[in-house]
Amino acid sequence: MSFRLFSISSMYSGYLDSFYKKHSGISGLSYQEHKKLLLDDTTEFVAAYIKNFRKIGIEAECVVCNDNHLQRKWSKERNLDPDKKWDILFDQIKTFKPDVLWIENLSYVTPGFLKHLRNEIPTIKLIAANHCSPFNSKVLESLGELDFVITCTPGLKTTIENLGRKSYLVYH
Repeated sequence: MSFRLFSISSMYSGYLDSFYKKHSGISGLSYQEHKKLLLDDTTEFVAAYIKNFRKIGIEAECVVCNDNHLQRKWSKERNLDPDKKWDILFDQIKTFKPDVLWIENLSYVTPGFLKHLRNEIPTIKLIAANHCSPFNSKVLESLGELDFVITCTPGLKTTIENLGRKSYLVYH
């Protein structure tokens, strides 16, 4: 069975800074060329997940929400306002038409945005997140829009389930 998975991710800002120092001449690359270079260069989770999903036959794509250089490239290539981050992210997801939305960083979504995605992108059948750290009220609100959460901490699994959400324990 094949399906399409889209990951909403971020990368450590220190890594992004070092990437752009090392690759200072990439302004002429397209969004896709630029992102491929970034994913091939990094050891961050997002790249490992996407590469391994693809190896097992899952059509996988991602967005690195905190990479402003890359997000500006997407907006320029699509004639979108570079200051409207929600429009850019929505366009990226809608363009890919995922069956599964995988959220690696819940700070880049809101409950309203997740509802909007479900309503406007009919291909989305499942929204899940990976969350392995304490959460604030914003993250807590977003949990209500998820089908399930994967966590690496037994205590968080219990807390999430006590909040009425499905949760699965998967260690790193």
